[in-house]
Amino acid sequence: MLTQEEKKRSYFLDTKKRQPEIVKIIKNNLSKECAISVNNFRRYKIVTTMVMFYTKFDISNILKTDCRVTDMYKIVEIDDIFFSVVLLTSTKEVGGWKFAENISYKLQNKDISCRFDVGEITESVVSNVMNFLDNFLFDIKDSSGCF
Repeated sequence: MLTQEEKKRSYFLDTKKRQPEIVKIIKNNLSKECAISVNNFRRYKIVTTMVMFYTKFDISNILKTDCRVTDMYKIVEIDDIFFSVVLLTSTKEVGGWKFAENISYKLQNKDISCRFDVGEITESVVSNVMNFLDNFLFDIKDSSGCF
């Protein structure tokens, strides 16, 4: 039986959930958007880049003003932590990093700290979305600038 302290340490990214649970929640919330991106990649070879932000505040207003009409974003709140996922259509990974850095700069001006990761959706991602999200979360956890 785990003690209260051990349970607290097993939580992932300041949520009250373990990492596999978080991946499952995010994947379920993104199922429609991921299906569209996967279809666009398989059928038309349209490149899509995923950007995931991890914040303690809802940043949907900032994302709404910076996303293009073709981009999709979804905010997933888990235990007062916000995972904001943006799918940038027709954008390579370099453009995704520029977008993420721009949003990060705007958040810093509002005293909101965030961590983010960027990855291009490829054929290997199409077959294993869970692993892709899993890697994103670990990269975010390991990145500098913790809360």
